[in-house]
Amino acid sequence: MLKVHQDVSKIGHWLQNKKMNSVRLIAAVGILGAMAVALVTMYTGGAHAAACANPYTVNFGDTLGSIANRFGTNVETIAHNNGIANVNLIFPGQQLCVTKTSPATHTSTQSSSTSIEGMIDQVFGPYAAGAKHVAMCESTMNPSATNTISIGGSHAAGIFQILYPSTWYTTKQAANSPYNASANIHAAYEIFARDGHSWREWVCQP
Repeated sequence: MLKVHQDVSKIGHWLQNKKMNSVRLIAAVGILGAMAVALVTMYTGGAHAAACANPYTVNFGDTLGSIANRFGTNVETIAHNNGIANVNLIFPGQQLCVTKTSPATHTSTQSSSTSIEGMIDQVFGPYAAGAKHVAMCESTMNPSATNTISIGGSHAAGIFQILYPSTWYTTKQAANSPYNASANIHAAYEIFARDGHSWREWVCQP
């Protein structure tokens, strides 16, 4: 009789341990599921993209500036609507909510883009066609573009992706921001001219 009692007691302990292990397993699965949802939310822009009627999926080579130009909006609006803290950091596959603007607003954005091209035309003169090709290749003519890769402690910045602060401080625009479109264009021409009208300091070539 004592043996039967001991056997029943062992079975009871075994069942209790099984129950506790099941609870722990369910809890662990729940925690892992929550973490996965959180990571996906961080990567895709979360509720911002999910609530968007026409989400846009980021492709390789996209910048917020190029996306903004495509949809007739601006970098600040896209960043605000998608909770993006660093406007220079987006990822291929990331979904963004990009609202297409009205034709009137789109015309205004196009004028802004043309004004950058107009400044390049004015500063570079006969070399403007090559300059615009380089600027488009380097930054998609986005004044806010930054390359996060450090080169000797400097980062490529602005329309012509001039190394800041190293190369930038060798130009007459040193007192200005490299993200100022006019200053960046003038600094680029200064570098281009002192190199004998050569694009040798740029990765992109006309």
